[in-house]
Amino acid sequence: MSNKTLDEVLTEYDKADKLSRKDPDSVPAATRPGFEISIRRAKDALPGLRAQYTSLIMKNSIGLFLQGEEANVQKFMTAAVIEGAIHLNAGELFEKLVDVIQPTMGGRREFSVTQVGLLDNTLRELCEKAGHKAPLNRTNLTNLRVVQSRAKLVDYVRQLVFENNGNIPSLTAGQSTITMKALKKQFKDRRLVVVVTGAGSQDRGAIASLFTKSTNLSVDPPQGEEVDARFARERIMQVLRPTSAAPAQVPGEQNPPANQTEQNQQEQP
Repeated sequence: MSNKTLDEVLTEYDKADKLSRKDPDSVPAATRPGFEISIRRAKDALPGLRAQYTSLIMKNSIGLFLQGEEANVQKFMTAAVIEGAIHLNAGELFEKLVDVIQPTMGGRREFSVTQVGLLDNTLRELCEKAGHKAPLNRTNLTNLRVVQSRAKLVDYVRQLVFENNGNIPSLTAGQSTITMKALKKQFKDRRLVVVVTGAGSQDRGAIASLFTKSTNLSVDPPQGEEVDARFARERIMQVLRPTSAAPAQVPGEQNPPANQTEQNQQEQP
């Protein structure tokens, strides 16, 4: 078991990631074979380093499931990200699937065997790219379905994915999104705060299980107030106030020692 700190893992990942993107032809022919070996080793090291990074950032994480009017949810999400949080759109996987499927549906908007094949192939590709290597079940479609609107098509695709593969795709895609966004931000703070939108009733509990703590968060402001950076910061602080000996903090504080993590728990409002 690795005892590396988050800072150490992030440094190693950055070094390997940069090396993996190098062009072997950019060095003299005499040193190219050794350089190619170094690039290959860097590529091979990336999945393990990502897994270590994920494990470390999720040890002290909180998922805030935003609730309220759509306009307020979007404003709060934007403000929270500026304050240092990470945004997870739990419905993004299904939106991507619909992006591929919808153009193949004719004027009658029929969801048939052609769309099932696209759904299976695209879902498999997205999950493999996100790190899930186990085979997924084929979609069982017993009847042709006519789906008129994009919103209803997203809901239908979500239903089919859940019925045939449970929450595995949502969990895989969600964790991958959090990790990649954290890496892009060079995240190495004390606590990971993730604001979640787009979670359905079927995958809400599964997404919550990714975090050491989760809660629903109403983002509709009192009458006369606006959803801005101050409002978002105060609402997040209300959730992060200590319920134990650990001090409260907002995104941006430094990491605690490894033994100062919370126990896995979920809060309800």
